[in-house]
Amino acid sequence: MINPKDLILSHNFKNSWCPDLSDKHYHSDKTALGSSSIRTALRSLKEFYWEFQGEEKKETKDMRLGKIIHMAILEPERFRQCYVIEPIFEGRTQKGELTTNPNCKEVKEKREAWLADLGPTAMVIDENEMEMITGIATSIQEYPDAMMLIEDARTEVSGYYRDPDTGLGMKIRPDMLLIGDVALITDLKSTVDAEEFKFGTQAFGDDKRYDIQLFQYAEGARLISGKDVPQVHIIAVEKTPPYEVAVYYFLREDLAQAEQDYRATLRKIKSAIEFEKWPQRQMTMQRIRTPKWFINNSVEQDSIQEGV
Repeated sequence: MINPKDLILSHNFKNSWCPDLSDKHYHSDKTALGSSSIRTALRSLKEFYWEFQGEEKKETKDMRLGKIIHMAILEPERFRQCYVIEPIFEGRTQKGELTTNPNCKEVKEKREAWLADLGPTAMVIDENEMEMITGIATSIQEYPDAMMLIEDARTEVSGYYRDPDTGLGMKIRPDMLLIGDVALITDLKSTVDAEEFKFGTQAFGDDKRYDIQLFQYAEGARLISGKDVPQVHIIAVEKTPPYEVAVYYFLREDLAQAEQDYRATLRKIKSAIEFEKWPQRQMTMQRIRTPKWFINNSVEQDSIQEGV
């Protein structure tokens, strides 16, 4: 069983980049905290503890799609070596009718046999996903600012550092990293809508908090490389035609709330480790307030009734 006390590192710990660390090793490593753990602890220390002690989360459809897009855009050579387009399998129903329904027993058996013959590094995609990847790649290539951030950058580089305030072990794995006079950090995000207001709502929303992730990248890169990180970037790519692309940058002042939440959450984690108490989200009774959208909708309904 993993002991959370092991997250507190010695003053002698040396911050460093680990360029050869695999994605799988990084995400399964619980000797340090990544941004997803920080965002979980911000919601609930109890949830953080359960995730810390539990098994690695199963890959969701969105996670798988994001991984495919990342590899195709950031590691095109590796993607070309790994991807395999899944064929359409045919089988017969109990009535003897030909079908491609994946729930058909014969279709399912053919697919399982085909998957079993693939190598361990194969990345299976279908024709629709290949069309999406091609469309996204074309849109990014047509966007000079996006290409400027991607070209010459090192991709998927892991880094480990000790938080100087709490002593907690931390880890980062920015999508793109370029270190010169300053450190340049860029993250690639797939989204439904890359328009500024809608994507901004997603980026700062409680269920995403990209701002905390970006702040941790900047803080980690600063502590590991000793270089200033004046701004961080996001390349947002839409997953449906016409595959719009948007590039956004965040200045330090844009991440002020993220920094406050990041530091407060690390202190909460440190305190929970020391006292061995992992409280749940709510500890005392609270009033639940009527949402504004409900009030506004009720007023509209009253107006409609009065006008009848």
